[in-house]
Amino acid sequence: MALPKRYYMERAKTIWNELGFPPLKPREPLYGRDLGLWPEQYGRQAEIGETGDFDQVTQGLMSGRQKI
Repeated sequence: MALPKRYYMERAKTIWNELGFPPLKPREPLYGRDLGLWPEQYGRQAEIGETGDFDQVTQGLMSGRQKI
């Protein structure tokens, strides 16, 4: 289910149609679904990434690392 969320897939379809590209022939699944396997932390990181604030995500990941 490595597909973008429903919002992004629907927005992409709208843009596709606005640009006059040939009609899409979508197949199921149309978008990714939450299967409940991601820890909450990953969901928060994904939400931050959606805003484009990748530096904040990186800082969070780097702060949790351990020296070996």
